[in-house]
Amino acid sequence: MLRTICKLNGGSPTGAFQLFPALEDVKEKNTLLKEVVSKDMTIDLESIRKDEWQIAVLRTGEAGFKTEVWLNFGRNKISHDHGDGMNIGIYYQDADMMPDNGYPNVAYGGGWYSDEVLWTVGTLSHNVVSFNRQDQGRANGKITLWSIDDLFKVVRANMPNVYANVKKYERTIALVDINKASTYVVDVFRVGGAAGTYEKYNRSNISSMKTTGLELNSVEREYQDAVYMSNFQEGKQIAETWTADWSILNYFNSFTNGYNMHLKMLDFTRGDNVFLCDSWLPPSMGMKSNGHEGFQLPTTIIEKQVAEHEIATYVSIMEPYSRESKITGAKRLPCMSGLNQIDVDRHIALEIQSVENFTDVVILLDPDIEKEFSDVSVETKMGNIRTDAQSCLLRFDPSGKPVYISASAGSYLMINETEYEVME
Repeated sequence: MLRTICKLNGGSPTGAFQLFPALEDVKEKNTLLKEVVSKDMTIDLESIRKDEWQIAVLRTGEAGFKTEVWLNFGRNKISHDHGDGMNIGIYYQDADMMPDNGYPNVAYGGGWYSDEVLWTVGTLSHNVVSFNRQDQGRANGKITLWSIDDLFKVVRANMPNVYANVKKYERTIALVDINKASTYVVDVFRVGGAAGTYEKYNRSNISSMKTTGLELNSVEREYQDAVYMSNFQEGKQIAETWTADWSILNYFNSFTNGYNMHLKMLDFTRGDNVFLCDSWLPPSMGMKSNGHEGFQLPTTIIEKQVAEHEIATYVSIMEPYSRESKITGAKRLPCMSGLNQIDVDRHIALEIQSVENFTDVVILLDPDIEKEFSDVSVETKMGNIRTDAQSCLLRFDPSGKPVYISASAGSYLMINETEYEVME
């Protein structure tokens, strides 16, 4: 706190408390402030969860190359709220890679009840999953997994009944260090319980977007009033994994350290329909008064049709990067489970290669699956992995030797015949 006060005072402790004339012991506080900042001005923040406010933040990296991922896992706010339960955001270096829509522009006809405001605060304008294209109701979310290690940090939360009869509305975010300057984020979103159409939306900042692995054709799609998405294209998947890469425009000169910033998504969702479109970001009131019409944000929509009691699983990797991607390859692995060794879609195993010349295997299991499917077997070129741990990162060197293992919420982890420790 003292370092923050000093930074907000232009980096100097002199006169830092002059705006607080009623503050007691100002002289002593000035002395303490000078002592603290004379040693170090670095502000190091750890990963944190605020269960009462239903928000969590995963953090990693060194000064100038930090990554922060936040998860808003509840819809318990009582005013000035958005329909954004389970929304996420990513900061990399000093760039906001997935900003929230912010305060709505009420200068349109109808004020707080205008279509423009309803769009800004509604669910479909956020990076979440909608059910039958409806806005979320109110619901409390709860963290069901919190595992913080040095290279691997995981938060998982569930918010049941944010839609009627949708018993599972669960998002898992895993932040993985590639090196001291680069990271990637594994994003697993499991939803279901009620039959209908589920759509997952992904957007970045003001940007342009390129895709690979999709054959695109224009298509018409109908949405309800107060939904400002347009220019739809349907994406026929022509590769095992498709990608979207947002090249971020520093329109407001809001970041100075980051250069040539990108957010790349690699998608591994099965049985889905993919659409691209533009989402309207309304201008601020000041910009609107000067004739600005806002921005069109390139958007991906991943649609799944779900039967009653069925669970849909969305799987992707989000990589914030500068200049060049650090991921050189990635694929989804079969996650065999149960007596009959069935590849269970609700369980996730990914293999990722990077410029550091190692191979990661990330395993994220569904905690609510039937007991006979809770153990998995994952076959890799480094060997067979067996576990019931709900989150795992296994890092292998080029020879196939494990150099880092982090596993939590389980009782065992084995690579071939060697067993490794699992954190509680």
